[in-house]
Amino acid sequence: MSGFAGLSIAMRALRAAQMSMEVSGHNIANANTPGYSRQRVELVESLPDLTPWGVKGTGVEISRIARVREEYLDLQLRNETKLLGQWEEIEKFLSRLELYFNEPSDEGLNNLMSEFWARWQDLSLTPEEQTSRSNLLQQSDVLANAFNTLYDKMQDLRYDADEAIKSYIQEINSLAQNIASLNKQIRFYEVGDAVANDLRDQRDEMLRELSELIDFNSEEQPDGTILVSIGGVNLVNKVFTEEMSYRFNEEGHIVPIWKTNNAPVEIKAGKLKGVLDARDNKIPTYISRINEIARAIISEVNKQHSKGWGLEAFSSLRSAYSISDTGEEISSSDSGLTFYNVVNDGDFVITVNDDSGNTVSTDTVNIVTGAGGTTTDDIVSTIGSDFTSGISHLRAYVDSDGYLNIEAEAGYRFFINQDTSGALAALGLNTFFKGEDAGTIAVNDPIVENVKFIAASSSGEIGDGNNAVEIAQLKDATLMDNESATIYDYYASTLGVLGVDKKESENLKKGQEVLITHIKNSIEDVSGVSLDEEAMNLLKFQHSYQAAARFLGVIDEMLDTLINEVGRR
Repeated sequence: MSGFAGLSIAMRALRAAQMSMEVSGHNIANANTPGYSRQRVELVESLPDLTPWGVKGTGVEISRIARVREEYLDLQLRNETKLLGQWEEIEKFLSRLELYFNEPSDEGLNNLMSEFWARWQDLSLTPEEQTSRSNLLQQSDVLANAFNTLYDKMQDLRYDADEAIKSYIQEINSLAQNIASLNKQIRFYEVGDAVANDLRDQRDEMLRELSELIDFNSEEQPDGTILVSIGGVNLVNKVFTEEMSYRFNEEGHIVPIWKTNNAPVEIKAGKLKGVLDARDNKIPTYISRINEIARAIISEVNKQHSKGWGLEAFSSLRSAYSISDTGEEISSSDSGLTFYNVVNDGDFVITVNDDSGNTVSTDTVNIVTGAGGTTTDDIVSTIGSDFTSGISHLRAYVDSDGYLNIEAEAGYRFFINQDTSGALAALGLNTFFKGEDAGTIAVNDPIVENVKFIAASSSGEIGDGNNAVEIAQLKDATLMDNESATIYDYYASTLGVLGVDKKESENLKKGQEVLITHIKNSIEDVSGVSLDEEAMNLLKFQHSYQAAARFLGVIDEMLDTLINEVGRR
């Protein structure tokens, strides 16, 4: 063996052992670093020498410092993480919805509706008592406020979702910038066969974080950079990024867009998808169902209430609902009336009394639906625009805000009731509620001002509470779901649907968590750092280094002997 060849072998062996120890130390130092992949020194035999006696080995060479990573596991993790993020967000928002409904409890709508109907039943027993009327007003206010509060909370939850969307857009842009920056560094360091292992680990961890937020495709380029695209648009293109932004839709909610062209972002999964689904699909479903219940209570109670008599007649009355076109049939949506669809062919009665309570006149106002049917202008014409035309001592007009007003001449008052047409309910005359949905339901102003206007009687006779009985019995009427369910049934089904939705999101979230845990364990088995294994490797590489050092010492002695002995001779 040539002495100098031996020195070369020894030096390469020392270098290989030293590098292996340093890499093991690096592994140990990053054992708890998120996303870190175990590294190892890959060794190969150095090129052999051809001698007269055959091919002779020349020792070891360091091939590369390799990152132990299975890319298909990373891809699986990202694919499942985006679904976990989506279901986490949906489950979070549904949990808040469930809290808002607050069932079962004394403050929940189910109990408050029961108390509302019960107060009508109480009123039917003592229709002249002020206490019964005041109790009904108080309970009705509580119920209306509960609807209002629930509606407002659900709407606010949608705006909370907007804030989350803003935050996630900012996170996506930040991650895109960081990935582009890492692309630049990786491209700089990866010259020749070099691999920037630690930088690639950081980039993979950022891709995993990005997958929590949104679905994307990624493709590594020949120069080591990565291209990240969302719906065909490059979020990251090597060292450049496309920024996401947002605009507001007609409802005032955020729509994610690409900043350069304002085109909507195609979002298929991730937290962003979950928040959008909760805001645009899940929450509106329950808002709609609560609105349906509130609308049914408003329209059905008002229809029955407008048939009855209060304890006191009106001196003036303003409709609860405005009319946008007084020349259109009140049974048509073109009139602008919210409850136009409750109007049918029929009539209502206006009874005029003097201040002594003596009946002066009783007039019937006919209502016709369909083309050429009754308009607001027709009703004004029938009642008369002054106290002498139409119905004596009354006048009617539509004010500048579109509300129908009926006024009695001084010394006279009037009842307006016995409605078989639904016109009074549509207009909001002699009705109990005003408003059009859960967000606006409230007790009508005349009743708030004077509970004697509550129409508990069907005949106007003292002690008659039959109209209150009819209203109380609405609780058992099949008013919902194409007249197949009571209000209670429909509310219970709403809670049931919410429970099923929430349970589904919980189960899917848990399923994803189990799957992701399994994938992470597989990644850990492949890429994770075992401190015990690294300790054994250190010992092994230390022994290799010591052996190489001893070998170097032998070669040094051999050369010293050769040089010194030859020199003496």
